[in-house]
Amino acid sequence: FEPFPRIKGPGPVVGIGGSRVLGWTENPDDPKTSILYGVDAVERKLLFRKDLPWPLPISIGSNQTERWDFRLGPDGKVWTMADNGKLLLRIDPADAAVQVIGKLPAGGRMAFSRRDLYLAGSEQLRRVRGLLAAR
Repeated sequence: FEPFPRIKGPGPVVGIGGSRVLGWTENPDDPKTSILYGVDAVERKLLFRKDLPWPLPISIGSNQTERWDFRLGPDGKVWTMADNGKLLLRIDPADAAVQVIGKLPAGGRMAFSRRDLYLAGSEQLRRVRGLLAAR
């Protein structure tokens, strides 16, 4: 299943519930932007496409060696980074709304514990306190 013609690959994907998958890939028409998309993996159907103002933050086929992540958080939102890991983003898979949470000195792999976000990818484990709403 190719969601868009002329792309090198689907880019990173994450399951967002049921048979739905959220993906992020390059924009073959404009390398300074990228494409966020949703698919139904069982029906092999494109559910939505949203152009993003940032390039895809990884190289397709790079085995994700970059300081970056694309992960479903405990709040049901997809967490990721843009602008070379300097912008922390939260994506609502229900409507593909992208929220810029804030700026980071650098990106990295993410982990969540209680209300905090932890970031790897540097000499020290970084913690962003109270980022998630209390349940």
